[in-house]
Amino acid sequence: MKIFGWLSVIAVFFTAAAAPSDLGIQAVPTGGLVPELAGAWSKGDPVRIADQKGKKVTVLYFWAVNQQSLEDMPRMGELVREFADKPVTFVGVGCDKVKKVAEFFRAKELPMPILVDDKLTTLCRFLRPADRIPIAVIVDREGRLVWRGATPALRGALEQVIGGKFDLKEHIRREEFSNRVREALAKNHYEDALKLIDGELKDHPANVELVSLKASILTRGLRDLPKALEAVDEALARAPREIAFYELKMKLLHAMRDLPGLRKHYDRLCEVFADDPRVPARFAEVEMQRPLRDNYPELYCRLFKAARASKGFKDDRERGVVELAHARMLFFCGRPELAFASAKRAAVMLKDTPQFTEAKTMAEFYRRAATLAKQLKE
Repeated sequence: MKIFGWLSVIAVFFTAAAAPSDLGIQAVPTGGLVPELAGAWSKGDPVRIADQKGKKVTVLYFWAVNQQSLEDMPRMGELVREFADKPVTFVGVGCDKVKKVAEFFRAKELPMPILVDDKLTTLCRFLRPADRIPIAVIVDREGRLVWRGATPALRGALEQVIGGKFDLKEHIRREEFSNRVREALAKNHYEDALKLIDGELKDHPANVELVSLKASILTRGLRDLPKALEAVDEALARAPREIAFYELKMKLLHAMRDLPGLRKHYDRLCEVFADDPRVPARFAEVEMQRPLRDNYPELYCRLFKAARASKGFKDDRERGVVELAHARMLFFCGRPELAFASAKRAAVMLKDTPQFTEAKTMAEFYRRAATLAKQLKE
């Protein structure tokens, strides 16, 4: 996984930043040496950055007693356990009052030492104005801050740093690019931002983050959906199996309420992914979940038909999962008797798998619904 660092610009463009209190402390720049950690440790033995030099990479995980951190912590805990045998040290930094950090029940589940940053002085040394917590920071074996960002992107960045494949110079260049785009967007200079993005797209024409950012600016900044659609089509021509582009185009076509365009779009998807039935089935389920005014049954019927006809199933379990989703679609379309038959087929395919019980339960429900529907007609 490549860590481009461009996607954060989208968040800055469309959401308010949550910068720490202004204590007159300048954040460490990317590539800069990290100061020693200071404060009270509420859990585990104290960790010194100096002791890690030449030995281990250090990950600082900044969190607060709030809902965002509550939802994020399980992911972070899994990551710590995943890298338990790697040359990396994890440190949690609780950015709240000492008592709140100590009593926060979720913090007890974090398998790492925890430093309490009640005055936010440590946070201010690492968090830039556009950043927000929870956030992770990677310090390399030389004591330099080489990466910071949201935890979903941490695994990929950490693997590169540990493996010696992280290009710090290129990462700094991309951060500078992001800053220039951010400054342009802050002034509503959308055309200037697009010129910068187009410059990067010359070297990375099918990069998901850049294409998504361009489409977002065209859509939400300039209100030019056709131009955004054109940008996504150009990217799809270069990367016809990039699912993210199909998702992006789907959203644009729905925003334009372009049913003929959606038909063509899904016909192309079914053709490109004829060898992978999971893809059209996945898009079919997304379509089924749309609000009624944007719900087009013919689209998910079309997608499920292609998925079930595919010769790309790896085994009966995979086929059964798609068949069960197809049963849900049939019931949603008012055909409980067909849903019952489909769910029975799925149960046979899913025998001895975790989904078997669900298939049996659904088949029984559809059987009762079909019986009732027949009685209501009499």
